[in-house]
Amino acid sequence: MTLVEATFICCKCSVEFSKAVVRPGRKADRVCHDCQRETARVKRRRNYNAAYQREYGRAYRERNREYVAALNSEWERGNRERRRDYQVERVYNVSPDRYTALLNSQGGVCAICRKPESRTNRDGVPNRLSIDHDHSCCPRGSSCGACVRGLLCTTCNVSIAPFEEPATLERLVKYLTGNTMTQGD
Repeated sequence: MTLVEATFICCKCSVEFSKAVVRPGRKADRVCHDCQRETARVKRRRNYNAAYQREYGRAYRERNREYVAALNSEWERGNRERRRDYQVERVYNVSPDRYTALLNSQGGVCAICRKPESRTNRDGVPNRLSIDHDHSCCPRGSSCGACVRGLLCTTCNVSIAPFEEPATLERLVKYLTGNTMTQGD
């Protein structure tokens, strides 16, 4: 087979181009390189099937469970802060800069007990302070960002959860100060 340098006019964009071909005259040879690339890109986009891609990815992860787990844990170790920043921004609408500003305004300690976070992760690094927000404003586990009250240590965050309602908190204060409670309170 001998390659022949031939000149064509693109049947799509009417640009003259030259190309080395085996058999001049085939329709495929009458499309310039740029139009061929664009056609292939459009076909790929049109044929892209999100459901197929999800299923393929799931099957791949099943077949290569150990390899994927090793990759994920390696990525986790290297990107822990980045992942946490992304999660905080997505769930609480608090940017990393705003979190840092809140932390600095509280002196790096819990807003309630005024102590730094005492709990640590599996590597022995102290956890970040938790973002406290008004659950009556945004009840579905995420926050609009406007209802963020401050940063709390894990102990305080878990401790105040049952007392979100003012009436319950008033009963707690009465109980702790030694006031007797009646059945109607």
